[in-house]
Amino acid sequence: MFGYVSFLPFCRKKMKRCLLVLILQGPNMKFLLAFILSTSCLIFNAQDVKVLQSVYDNIGVSGSFGAVGTFYNVNGIEARRDPFFWQTNASLNISAKGVSIPFSATFSQQQRSFTQPFNQFGLSPAFKSFKTHLGFRSMRFSEFSLNGNQFLGVGVEYAPSKGLVSAKALVGRFAKAVDGYYSDGLVIGTPSYERWGYGANVTIGTQANNLGIVFFRAKDMESSITNFQNDATIKPGQNLVFGFNTKQKIAKHWTFDAEIDWSAYTNDTRLEPAVLEGYSYINNLGSLFEANTSSSLNKALRANLNYKNKKFTTKLGYRRIDPGYKTMGSVYLNNDFEDVTAKFSFKFFQNKIGLSTSGGLQRNNLDDSKLAEMLRLIGSISASIVPNEKWNFALNYANYNTQTRMSLISTSIAEDTLRYAQITSNASVRATRNLVIGNNRGSIFGMANVQEAKINGQVNTEFYGANLGGNYSFTQQKLILALSLSANKNKTPTTEITAFGPNLSVGKAFSKNKLKLTAAGSYLKSLSFNTNAGVIINAKIGAKYALNKAHSFFVNSSWAKRSDPTKNYTEMITTIGYKYNFKKG
Repeated sequence: MFGYVSFLPFCRKKMKRCLLVLILQGPNMKFLLAFILSTSCLIFNAQDVKVLQSVYDNIGVSGSFGAVGTFYNVNGIEARRDPFFWQTNASLNISAKGVSIPFSATFSQQQRSFTQPFNQFGLSPAFKSFKTHLGFRSMRFSEFSLNGNQFLGVGVEYAPSKGLVSAKALVGRFAKAVDGYYSDGLVIGTPSYERWGYGANVTIGTQANNLGIVFFRAKDMESSITNFQNDATIKPGQNLVFGFNTKQKIAKHWTFDAEIDWSAYTNDTRLEPAVLEGYSYINNLGSLFEANTSSSLNKALRANLNYKNKKFTTKLGYRRIDPGYKTMGSVYLNNDFEDVTAKFSFKFFQNKIGLSTSGGLQRNNLDDSKLAEMLRLIGSISASIVPNEKWNFALNYANYNTQTRMSLISTSIAEDTLRYAQITSNASVRATRNLVIGNNRGSIFGMANVQEAKINGQVNTEFYGANLGGNYSFTQQKLILALSLSANKNKTPTTEITAFGPNLSVGKAFSKNKLKLTAAGSYLKSLSFNTNAGVIINAKIGAKYALNKAHSFFVNSSWAKRSDPTKNYTEMITTIGYKYNFKKG
């Protein structure tokens, strides 16, 4: 009937007609569409056109598109990465009065067989107090429940600027099913079950005084894989997390915040149902949580007391995470530890001197189920001195004391233990001198640090480092120079490695900053007990050209040569990229 249509209205504010450009195939369609469009143009008067134009003018669209290709070449050793890698990414944001719809996507040559695919897309439109998450997104309820784990699904947030209730909710897939297979007795791929989850977080109160309720549930789909469905090492799990968090302003300068969560976790849902001893309410939740012999219930809690004024701040904190506590809403979470921490900071002499100190005590093996238990004592102090605009100094000292007690024989008659103590001390100092000559700016700095580790009172490792350098910017010439010299020594009872060398970088802008060139090089010489241990030479060059505000191109290339008494090889990586930025309104 028709192949291509172009509809281009040119409407003037005080005219009641539009000029239409029509390219059609088929005589009947041509006359019909021309009649409809001409009639529609006569209906709209000048005021209607003005309203439509106003709506269009208040819509903002911005975003970017980028593409990168990386080439890799190596001589002397086996390649450590693919010879070519490509990646594209795009972002889009549509905004109007009270509405914002951001969108982002990333695509690469990576395969989609991973549990969390690298290729991603998602958007988070917002309207006044509401925000929606669609696609690959991440949300946070609290530290011990849902804390930034990525999902593919839908989420919503309601956070009014003036209101007593705010809420978050989500539902989505937290892991994609990966069904591995056997080949010559080996497992190919990393098998995992498809995991789905949902949850909500409701907070009641103001920003200064509030109480929040957290709920999160996730479960692996047993039927999502077939080859490893009955494998003893690949287990489908289930998780239910519920808890409370609060923030309270208890005085003018004092605040208190706390959180407590319980996590009911089943390691293998394929087992027969069983009663979870000691927690009767968990056994009466129906399909929300079905306990068996692999289930457990643990808790995690934290509490902080804070004081803050213009010259003094302090924070007292306590955390305890039960052994075995875990949640499907967090990628990684430590457990089986309890710690108490304190932080203080002061400012003196019109803020020219700042002093801060912190300390803490941490222990593990909370249920006495391990043969070894560890006690850690951490203390640090730092000072900053800024006497004037030209000089500033910084000093830091930290001490980490770790003691481990391991039971070798433990009976009612005798007990034999092994004690292990490690103390790590670290001290550093830095001085900076700012330079101002006319319109040019620069600085010179020097720093040194020392680290020492002792095991059972004996020095085990020592590290000494020093760095001296500076940078200077010639404003009119649009030239930046930076030079530094570094040296360090690492000693153990059996080794002594010394390394030193210079680093130089240059940057120059041309054509009204449209073209920027950079170059850098470094040389690092290593000695082992004063004999040659190797040389590393690095060289980098880069160029970026902005054609206009929308289009820019860049190329970066790095070359490295590493040689030591056992091997010599070179590597070269070149990256070429393009970026397009656009903005309307």
